[in-house]
Amino acid sequence: MEKTMTDTIKLTLEFRSSFVRELWTDEAGGSDELKEPAVLDHYRRNRISLRKAAELLGLSYRKIMTLLSGYKIPVLQYEGHRFRLLA
Repeated sequence: MEKTMTDTIKLTLEFRSSFVRELWTDEAGGSDELKEPAVLDHYRRNRISLRKAAELLGLSYRKIMTLLSGYKIPVLQYEGHRFRLLA
């Protein structure tokens, strides 16, 4: 089942067209590619939960954990003598 966001805000970034054409074949590809690191950075800084990051990127819980491990972003945090799930 696919969830959709009913209330969205569109953010716009401006780049020279030659720069965009060098990196992406279309604007949508660039938008998706820029969205992922922004969401992961918010998760890394504890601004959003693991589930929220997965939702924003349209990924399952398992896939977001795999993605995080690929970027070496921890899912568990060690506090003193205990581990805490950052979800």
